[in-house]
Amino acid sequence: MKRFGWFGSLVAAIALTIHPAAARSQDLLTTLVQLVPPLLLASEQPVVPADGYIWQPGYWAWSQDGNYYWVPGEWVLPPATGDVWTPGYWAYNGSGYVWNPGYWDTQVGYYGGVDYGDGYYGNGYVGGRWYGPTYRYNRAVTRVNEHIRNVYIDNTVVINRRIYTSYNGGHGINAHPSAWQQTFARRHHRGLTVVQQRHVTEAATGANEIAASITGVAQAAHDTSSGAASTQVSARDLAQLADELNRSVMRFVVRSNGNGHAAPRAMAEAAPYDPTRNPDLAPAATN
Repeated sequence: MKRFGWFGSLVAAIALTIHPAAARSQDLLTTLVQLVPPLLLASEQPVVPADGYIWQPGYWAWSQDGNYYWVPGEWVLPPATGDVWTPGYWAYNGSGYVWNPGYWDTQVGYYGGVDYGDGYYGNGYVGGRWYGPTYRYNRAVTRVNEHIRNVYIDNTVVINRRIYTSYNGGHGINAHPSAWQQTFARRHHRGLTVVQQRHVTEAATGANEIAASITGVAQAAHDTSSGAASTQVSARDLAQLADELNRSVMRFVVRSNGNGHAAPRAMAEAAPYDPTRNPDLAPAATN
């Protein structure tokens, strides 16, 4: 497993949450999801591509086929000068998990206390801010290069620890909106831009490619272990299938992020994701 590094962690998460059926994503979720959202994936933020871009962190989306899939973080242009991004978040409401979609507005609103990292530490955003018509980046938080001149440094807002829980409520994050955040949430906001919507679609497509490769590797491994004469696969064949899976993951990462810098490093915990083990939906203990 060491051979595959970070990609093995991504496969472990995706293999248990998706299948190769066509994934059709939806931004506004109107139904309850019974599967607990997986832990967030750790990733390295790519460098800002140019002035004016704002970071949208990665998150777990839900397809109409009934599976989670990972939408990697990306740098996006806001729909209007002065707009900032409020990430979406999953929340447990007592019966299941509901997705609260992200939005654009002049201030960062409530996003469930979820620690998405890279400046989105659960409340507000400290990776950059608008100064009149110019967006400036906090170099203490955001990855910039020598071509980005609109910068400042504020080390006091940096939080080095990370909580990878991806949902609010239940056994997830215990956070509540302030009175201002509740009022702000009721405002009319701008939703995903066309570019962001395309990014979600590409993530779903990439997830399907990976799932198809996972299915092939898993089937080959099963055939080999069972010793079926008609379908037995050699170790060399398995290695080739693994290499194809690795390439599928890399195509997904490169297409979704524009480069390979945002490849997931590792899952937050050693224990594998188990959608059947859901403390929020478990029946009450009886004596």
